[in-house]
Amino acid sequence: VQYGLYSAFMGGLIYTILGTSKDVTLGPTAIMSLLCSSVVGGQPHRAVLLSLLCGIIQALMALLRLGFLLDFISYPVIKGFTCAAAVTIGFGQVKNILGIHGV
Repeated sequence: VQYGLYSAFMGGLIYTILGTSKDVTLGPTAIMSLLCSSVVGGQPHRAVLLSLLCGIIQALMALLRLGFLLDFISYPVIKGFTCAAAVTIGFGQVKNILGIHGV
């Protein structure tokens, strides 16, 4: 929990200093949390390493002006990924809504 709070705070702090857009999503989102949980696997040092690697990749893409590569990801692919993540998260929460334990 402690690492999650730090990561949620640091993104907003850094964007406050360096960011230029007023419309941006900062902090942990449901899709980002879903992807990170599959990599981290309950080991906090992996969360720190994953955050560091993501920051390095984003900084390198910005320095090399490689943002145009994201234009090659089509809108249907993005929508499909988002919908699949929503279904995965939704079905994962059904047991909590129904109060089923140990599943």
